[in-house]
Amino acid sequence: MRFLIAFVLLLSAPSIALAQISNFAKSGNWTINHYASNDSCEAFSNGASEYLTFAVRPNGSRNFYFTSKKLSWVDKDKSYKVKISTDKYYWNGTLSAYRSDDGTGTLYMTAVKAEFFSDLKRSNRLRLDVDGATYGPMSLKGSSKAIEILMACAEAAKAGAFKPAKPIELPYATLSNWDGDSLGKRFSVYDWTMRVEREENLDGSADVYLIASHKKGPERTIKLEDSSFPSGAWGVFPFEYNSEALYFTSFTGGAHCCTKAVLLKPDGNHIDVGTFDGEGPAIKDLDHDGDYEFLTYDHRFLYAFASYAESFGPLEILRFDGRELRNVTMDPRFSDFLMRDFIDDLQQISNDEALRQSQGLVAGVLAKAAQLGMYQAVAPNFEDLLGKLSTDWDLSCSPPTCGQKTEFQSFGAALVFWLNEWGYQTNDALPDEALDYFETLAGLGPEKSSEGAEMACGDRSFEFVVDRKNRMARSLGWEHRCTVTKAIVMGDSALAHALCWGEGMVWSEYHQLEHDGDDLYMTTWDQHPTTVFGRSTSKATARKICR
Repeated sequence: MRFLIAFVLLLSAPSIALAQISNFAKSGNWTINHYASNDSCEAFSNGASEYLTFAVRPNGSRNFYFTSKKLSWVDKDKSYKVKISTDKYYWNGTLSAYRSDDGTGTLYMTAVKAEFFSDLKRSNRLRLDVDGATYGPMSLKGSSKAIEILMACAEAAKAGAFKPAKPIELPYATLSNWDGDSLGKRFSVYDWTMRVEREENLDGSADVYLIASHKKGPERTIKLEDSSFPSGAWGVFPFEYNSEALYFTSFTGGAHCCTKAVLLKPDGNHIDVGTFDGEGPAIKDLDHDGDYEFLTYDHRFLYAFASYAESFGPLEILRFDGRELRNVTMDPRFSDFLMRDFIDDLQQISNDEALRQSQGLVAGVLAKAAQLGMYQAVAPNFEDLLGKLSTDWDLSCSPPTCGQKTEFQSFGAALVFWLNEWGYQTNDALPDEALDYFETLAGLGPEKSSEGAEMACGDRSFEFVVDRKNRMARSLGWEHRCTVTKAIVMGDSALAHALCWGEGMVWSEYHQLEHDGDDLYMTTWDQHPTTVFGRSTSKATARKICR
């Protein structure tokens, strides 16, 4: 019966079953295997329609199975009186019955005495009589040697030869890669154990199985699509609200695609993270609070404005709260991270003329600007490209998104349409009160600090300019210019953010401004003020500017 159960498993899930079966030896017409599921050794004859199976466990218990397609009439869990005859011995007794799904029947006996195996070893043929029907005779050729090997297998099992190897330990809160060499091996992370198995399908595709469990939960198997070259990533991470989960990905193969990702919770339930282009999300503690986030990008930008190679999308941040994934990209706690990432990209593309002419890259950078409320401040830097229309890439809008097919007159028009369609705000001009405030500052005119003041205040000549038509305000200084992207006015004071260019550099500044008559006082930080004031003031990079 054990062989039948193993055989059914082998048909339904080869990759998983093979990990539980170890071939110990082959001897003539006999195969001796060890089965990890119940730590038993079994020897079975390789008969086509009838075969014998001998089984021995490390504790010494012996089982005997007679299997035949002609026994399809037996009832499961029913016992039958039988006579087993060899050319030298015979035995009368009772055998239990089992019938597999394909109709093959088995009569078996447990707790067999050692003398029974010894008698079979000294015989050449075996016949079984049950309910007036005779089965066999079956050849016992080679059974003597097979039983000897079977007993050696049982001794080896008793000595621990088949105990699984100690799991390979992986680091906690770290994304590790798995590949073809990882298949079948056991791994552990903190309170988790897991392994990956693989199964090839008849249509040429393949699947991988994650078999994993937490020490407080059940073992679960998750099936994902696999590629010709198995690969993926996994790791155990702490998430929001003291939740913990095992993250697992499998690469499906194909041009530019795809990685399927899931989260397995300690209680055995799993959550579909999604299907991602390339390697899938990175997992990082972006705000340094001990909880990890998923870092990916907006896949809608792929092929939207250019080829795959030139496509570029803004970041997306996902957070797991123990029940579901939430998009938390615009949570204020990640604003500094997004700003640094955007400044790095803007710096690179601003200083490379070839990159400045790429519709895909410019679209992605301007989308990041829109994400941060700075589209109007950045777009003028790419007017030469935004005013053109690519002839080798279709930027039109077709039904059902548009009521009828819409042809855009320029790349800029197409970009603004799709950004707004996807929820990115491009109308981020300054409000009237902010324009009025900076017009007052502009009325102060340019001013040069004295040499002593320059050393004390750390700035050079600058002035404010207001563009009412485009609802923008800028400060122009010595070899640099800044565009105000946000401002909150409070009487004679204001809190503002500015994006600055100068001497091949791009940077972001936060200002606290206050004017008193002809005097202007301004304190500047390179981080958001709430971030600065929320930490030790020794980490602040504030400086006083006077005129």
